[in-house]
Amino acid sequence: MKYSYRIMKYNKINKDGDVYSDPDEWTSFFDIGIKVNKQEYEKVEDQYVSYILSLCDCLNVKLFRISDLEINVDNLSYTDGQVIDIDISSQLIRSILREDLWCKLISDTCEIHFGYDFYMYFISNNSPEKCMSKINTVLTVQKYKSPYLN
Repeated sequence: MKYSYRIMKYNKINKDGDVYSDPDEWTSFFDIGIKVNKQEYEKVEDQYVSYILSLCDCLNVKLFRISDLEINVDNLSYTDGQVIDIDISSQLIRSILREDLWCKLISDTCEIHFGYDFYMYFISNNSPEKCMSKINTVLTVQKYKSPYLN
């Protein structure tokens, strides 16, 4: 795919122009109660879900196929290759961000990859910049090659 972006909650830039996070920054659902309270965590999680859904709406993406599925908890019933309607994908996205599972979300025109520490990658055959410019978000979006590309 031609276009690749990294989407993250981090916004500090070092002297080399790279985005970074402080060592004390929370980076996981498991930091709730240690480095972040549940309300602040959910506020950021909502930003990720909203961003994905807004981008998919603008790009007319209606379905995702789950790929490379790894389930980390017992009570989930997703399967590798399963097709998920975008309208019901928010719980799947939250489960990925909460590290209950890991997978790639793949459509005919784009892919969403999830990295560690709240890094998310959006890859597309077509330029999503027009859509990205319309989305109001506090998340940082930058051109960046996904490390999860095959």
